[in-house]
Amino acid sequence: VAGLVDGSVDLLKVPHHGSRDSDPGFLALADGGIAVISVGRGNPFGHPHSATLAALSDALVLRTDVNGHVRVVISSHKVRVETAR
Repeated sequence: VAGLVDGSVDLLKVPHHGSRDSDPGFLALADGGIAVISVGRGNPFGHPHSATLAALSDALVLRTDVNGHVRVVISSHKVRVETAR
């Protein structure tokens, strides 16, 4: 999938709650952008995995277990993110 996009993306929805199976090349698309991880607090699977978070180190990472609800509004070539618990 990462080969289909040249460069990076402004917003990336991280797949499967940030599990360790996430493709590092795909996650690298978020470099300099925003990565959103939908994950339950205290889940028994250890999501998001530390390797996934490391691969997203150059992105602004928003997690539903930490930041609460995440709302993304896109308009006029702008991306605005709102969080609420």
